[in-house]
Amino acid sequence: FLLICGCGMILCGIASDRAAQGRPDRKIFLASGYGFGSAIALSLALMLPPGMLQLVLLGIAMFLVAGTTGPAGAMVANLTPAALHGSAFATLTLAHNLLGLAPGPIATGRIADAIGLLDALRILPVAAVIAALLFLAARRSYLVDLETVASQP
Repeated sequence: FLLICGCGMILCGIASDRAAQGRPDRKIFLASGYGFGSAIALSLALMLPPGMLQLVLLGIAMFLVAGTTGPAGAMVANLTPAALHGSAFATLTLAHNLLGLAPGPIATGRIADAIGLLDALRILPVAAVIAALLFLAARRSYLVDLETVASQP
């Protein structure tokens, strides 16, 4: 499943690059769609009994959940001068770790201790929905921000 997740990062990034040619706001729609798609796939998977269909849906959820990394990185690159890309991507990586990769498993484990693992996993799609909504909220200023960056010398 980690390999599926890694493939999702790359292939969803490629898809967002191709879809966003000439329409940079599509990156945000795709990132949001990846979040909503992973939430739906994970929710459906956790409603099913163990079996092949559940594994397929979990695979789809894993593929899509990391799909936001490509568009997010592209948006950061588009909004920062090349001279600041190192700092910008370091900050993006820190945000990924502080907001999801580090506290996510800890929070899920604590919730699982309180209500059980399956019920804790059923709460996880909420995080993907929140991320998708935040991408949509960012859309309001993204195109204006791109124009501002483009007009700077």
